[in-house]
Amino acid sequence: MSRYVFILTILIGVWMSFDQSPPASALQQSNCNLPQTPFAFEGNQSELPPLKRGNDLYTNPGAVIFHDGLFHMFRNNFTNWPGLIRVFHLTSTDGITWSTKDETPVFASSEVSFANPGADVSSGYVADDGTWVLYFHTVNFTGGSVIGRMTADSPLGPWVVDEEPVLRPGSGSAWDRRNVVWPSVVQTDEGFVMFYGGERSSRQSNIGRATSTDGINWIKHNDPNTDGAFEESDPIALPEESWEGGIRNRPEVQLTPDGWVMVFQGGSKLNNRGLAVSQDGIVWTPHSNNPVLQGEDFPITGTTWDTALAFNGEDYFYFMEIGSLAFTDIFVASHRGLLCR
Repeated sequence: MSRYVFILTILIGVWMSFDQSPPASALQQSNCNLPQTPFAFEGNQSELPPLKRGNDLYTNPGAVIFHDGLFHMFRNNFTNWPGLIRVFHLTSTDGITWSTKDETPVFASSEVSFANPGADVSSGYVADDGTWVLYFHTVNFTGGSVIGRMTADSPLGPWVVDEEPVLRPGSGSAWDRRNVVWPSVVQTDEGFVMFYGGERSSRQSNIGRATSTDGINWIKHNDPNTDGAFEESDPIALPEESWEGGIRNRPEVQLTPDGWVMVFQGGSKLNNRGLAVSQDGIVWTPHSNNPVLQGEDFPITGTTWDTALAFNGEDYFYFMEIGSLAFTDIFVASHRGLLCR
């Protein structure tokens, strides 16, 4: 099935968790004055995208991990959507120029027993014991998308997939009953926090939060005082602004000296991306100038789909899949320095 057909099909058709807030000393300031235009595409990316698609029609940045002075990208390459997804490992010292030691994939979605047929890598980290961990969501012909996990001793693999998903959609009439997608996992001193898109329908999605002590067993954020669609769990970021049109999804989150920083998709227009900050990872303050990125800001005329947010201790890098239904490449919008001023 082509990506075009799949997209048309779609269109037709979390307080039990513990607090993972950073220590007060980690926050730049309680009142964060964000720049009006936080991200910019540096250089001549219209002529020379940082990463071209290679032998497949489409590519997205997947998971980007900054570790020991290097950016590690596990990008997803594919030609059919949904279809087989191959994951390639690349490294960079500056987030702009990338290289790879081997042109062969380190992983393929065919290795996920519960994927039918795709698994889109979205986030990851390096554990204290040196284990590499990646999270993905499945892309299925039938049934809801779930979130899975895989590990390896090296970024080059071999990668071992957990036998069961680590996060599933809610039941009944839950707000995330259809799909849980695009996990963004952050490692903290107390454990792990996952932000994810929870979808009730193709036109209704919110951002959820779950916590874990081991990265395997997760507890969705839940306010015991809510019921109905929020009886099992509660989202922590709802599409409350008019430009979002009932959809807030694709969260990309980093914990930095600015606090918790999230870039997300808002609305059915995939090109509209918003920015929000938080001191506890639960209550979020959106940027007053959202959406902070729109199609007119891109280095080429096109649509963005999957993205990845990285922070190297000094600067922010927002990697974006941009292109068309014919092909996509990877571009990067950056912000030099901290966001809070």
